[in-house]
Amino acid sequence: MLMLALILVLVPAPIPAPIPIRSILLSALGLAPTALLSAYPDNLLELLKRSLETRRSSNPAITEREMALGQGDALPKVAVKVMGEKGPEDLNIGEFAADKKVVIFAVPGAFTPTCSAAHLPGFVANADKIKAKGVDAIICLSVNDAFVMNAWGSAQNAEELIMAGDGNGDFTAAMGLTLDGSGFGLGQRSSRYALIAENGVITQLNAEQGGAFEVSSAEAIMEVL
Repeated sequence: MLMLALILVLVPAPIPAPIPIRSILLSALGLAPTALLSAYPDNLLELLKRSLETRRSSNPAITEREMALGQGDALPKVAVKVMGEKGPEDLNIGEFAADKKVVIFAVPGAFTPTCSAAHLPGFVANADKIKAKGVDAIICLSVNDAFVMNAWGSAQNAEELIMAGDGNGDFTAAMGLTLDGSGFGLGQRSSRYALIAENGVITQLNAEQGGAFEVSSAEAIMEVL
């Protein structure tokens, strides 16, 4: 309520027809399209992002690990879950990618607006073009269970992708890209990023800052393949 009161004080009136506060907060975290705020004054999203950064600096409930892996580092040999014919199966990403060229993109949550409206669809639409550049596999990863990831992939026609559930966040933590959104009731999630790895070694890592969706898109990755 304090944040809402601050926004109402700082944002000039009149304010157009309201949209749910939950959508505004998700936008600040990069989980919802910023287009949701297009009817609002330009400084509203910036105010929310500044508030989020303030909370991150003073409250460990919303943090991102500082020591992320990067170019030249080996992919963690950590198992995630994928849906097999008989149910969830282990996929050790580091071992799987040891003799392959792979693209991995991670999202904060399956079925969340930006992830469903832009991030995953971009890789679905460009899967053939990405693989034509020598990529053996495209992995979509989120801190969700394999059942959710499988359902999301089916809903998005993502047959050309591997939908991986990092349910415990172990791979995400090993990457150093954990996003702790517990202050917003989101729990432990993955930051939004995309990477290219060859023979198990990261050659490109594009991690988004704040709530942005720019450098981790399919188009951005295709430019550096």
